[in-house]
Amino acid sequence: MSHDHHDPNNHDGDPELQAALRRDLTPGDLLEERLVRALKARGILHPPRSLKRSGTLAGRLVKIAAVLLLFLSGLAVGHWTAKRPEPPVVRESHVLRQPVSGPRQVYWF
Repeated sequence: MSHDHHDPNNHDGDPELQAALRRDLTPGDLLEERLVRALKARGILHPPRSLKRSGTLAGRLVKIAAVLLLFLSGLAVGHWTAKRPEPPVVRESHVLRQPVSGPRQVYWF
């Protein structure tokens, strides 16, 4: 993206001009209203949805079922990992101390 250096509103690279800007001025309410109106007219900004009207009864039931399924699957995974037996401890006496010859293969599952 190239910057037009002849644009009088382009002050990105000039720290002196940025420092000279007044910081105490805030945009007025009229600017905010015009901006919101323009964004709504373009279809970019939509009115906020109320939490009370979150769809039909069937939609709510599907959402509740999804939440319950996620919660119960988390419980099942937690229960399964707690019940899993510990892996056997490998003692140094059981480790082979012979050099490995030939190609090594690593399998990822």
